[in-house]
Amino acid sequence: MMESFFENYLKLVDTDARLFFHSNAAIECQCYELKHSCHTHCYSSYCFASGGTFTRQCDMSNQIVSVKRIKQFMHISQEPYAIIEDMRLPASWPLQGRIELENLKVRYRPNALFVLKGITCTFNEGTRIGVVGRTGSGKSTLISALFRLVDPESGRILIDGLDISSIGVLLRRNRILVLDEATASIDSAIDAILQKTICAEFTRCTAIIIAHRVLTITVSDMVLVLSYELLEYDMPSKLMETNSAFSKLVSEYGSNYKRNSMQSSRKVKLTLLRKRKERIDDDQAIFAKKLQKSDGFYMGFVDGQK
Repeated sequence: MMESFFENYLKLVDTDARLFFHSNAAIECQCYELKHSCHTHCYSSYCFASGGTFTRQCDMSNQIVSVKRIKQFMHISQEPYAIIEDMRLPASWPLQGRIELENLKVRYRPNALFVLKGITCTFNEGTRIGVVGRTGSGKSTLISALFRLVDPESGRILIDGLDISSIGVLLRRNRILVLDEATASIDSAIDAILQKTICAEFTRCTAIIIAHRVLTITVSDMVLVLSYELLEYDMPSKLMETNSAFSKLVSEYGSNYKRNSMQSSRKVKLTLLRKRKERIDDDQAIFAKKLQKSDGFYMGFVDGQK
């Protein structure tokens, strides 16, 4: 069976290649004749040859992408070294995990817009920082800058008072914990268990949490609200007491969550009612079959006629 399959497969490949070869040969022949012949060629031959030339140009445009990529990699800026001999760090660094952002400005290309516009704040050691904001507000860009996946256009990031742009890209020890929407694919109950585990097991770490659920970070020590720039940075309890951007996000999330929960509950109820009706109809059908040989009174009672 397998040998027969491969034999038929190779025949089909040869047939396709044969047609492709003859088609290319005809196009090349027409192009050659169009180039070296007089103006006595008919219009159909010209159109056929022009179509072949257009097809070859499209193929060349697709294949030239690899050349563009090679040129791009030839002129790409060099990444920072993993270890800089003049700036070797002690094995205990970072000892505290204090993070300071000083007028941090980040963009991904020289001619692109800034994703982070002058962020200035301090993440104290051992605290839990919740980072919130709408889609595209710069939350993940902040984490990328912290891990030096993208270097700042201006400004500095200091860890324990040391500018990370002046050292190699080896972040040692577990004094800083970063969770970028780590609980987005799990339910709220497991999310709550995970947050309790983080509080219990990483008490000495500076935790930066980008949460998919806004309510997850209401128990954080501080909340950072981003919208390309720093909108708010304070304790969540204080932000909830005012008409802040964070309180609006929490209210919006709560209303959406309640509406989705009501819709889900309604769907569950409708499903249960439908299944119950189907089960009753099945029971009536079975009962009717058992009474097929009975008199008309029972049949009429089952059918609802009497």
